[in-house]
Amino acid sequence: MASSLIFVLSVSFAASAAITWVWVQIARRYHVIDQPNARGAHSHPTPRGGGIAIVLVSVAAFLAFAPHFSSHDDSLFFVVSLGGLAVGILGVLDDLYSLRARFRFAIQLAIAAGAVYFLPELPQLPVVSLIDWPSWLVFCAAVLSIVWSINLFNFMDGINGLAGSEAIFVLLGAVLILVVSGQHSDLGMLIVVVGAVLGFLVFNFPNAKVFMGDSGSCFLGYVIAIFALGSSGSDSISPWSWVILYGVFVVDTTVTLLVRITTGQKWYLPHNLHAYQKLARAQGSHARVTSMIFIVNVVWCLPLAVLATLFSDYSFLIVMIALIPITIGVVKLDGGRLSIEPTSLQNG
Repeated sequence: MASSLIFVLSVSFAASAAITWVWVQIARRYHVIDQPNARGAHSHPTPRGGGIAIVLVSVAAFLAFAPHFSSHDDSLFFVVSLGGLAVGILGVLDDLYSLRARFRFAIQLAIAAGAVYFLPELPQLPVVSLIDWPSWLVFCAAVLSIVWSINLFNFMDGINGLAGSEAIFVLLGAVLILVVSGQHSDLGMLIVVVGAVLGFLVFNFPNAKVFMGDSGSCFLGYVIAIFALGSSGSDSISPWSWVILYGVFVVDTTVTLLVRITTGQKWYLPHNLHAYQKLARAQGSHARVTSMIFIVNVVWCLPLAVLATLFSDYSFLIVMIALIPITIGVVKLDGGRLSIEPTSLQNG
């Protein structure tokens, strides 16, 4: 098993790195370029849409390798592969043509609804499951959680390496939890995506030669949400373990949104008020902030995420312990609050 997973990881990494390099050349030739602006955190024109490599390699590898290295349910495999491809294509079109937000959101809802319909079963949350919720409400909550994850990842893809390193951490964290709990379902599929993201990161961290774009960030948000719903529904991983693994992104995005709403801002407009963006401006370095968040993930979130699955009866308490310090940190960084400060960095 281990040698097979290493082989899959290596092939996925190499293919993704090669496709990312090719995409950089194409993007430069056809001017698929992000220009610096007041809201952004970069000061140099940079090719965008490099996440297409993550999408292509992941979906191709799912079809080629995953059936041999996991005991996944056929419906879950179908949802991850075809749904992920659909989200990736939507992201590519958005990278190329800047689709209207309402149209993009409507398509995301449709893809998420289809995904939830074909999932074998949905998770029951501790404490929340004490109430007998109607099936239509559970369905809607699952659909919205997928759409939220897609956009959450997109919101947090604002500095070099952050979205990629978060995806690697969450997916490898899930791998560790499965191994520790004596299960090996879906390891191959998780490792495939890790390899694809690593190949992309060669060109995105510490200095960005290409941006992930919506193609990559939306795909990763979708895939993580589907793995979370699928593994939680089958009781392989506690749903609260996924929340903890995803904790920094979930808290920063949620707190920032709530602050913007309660302070009367036009919360639906693009902005640069996330806590991680403010920290990056204060530190003057993308790489430093990305590294700091990764360390917090490994040292704080990972052990608690493992415990939340091993001691599932206490998982709700564990998730509170995990997220409260992160929430305090985001609040102290004034996530979502308007302030006068430099709006760009000499990075990328």
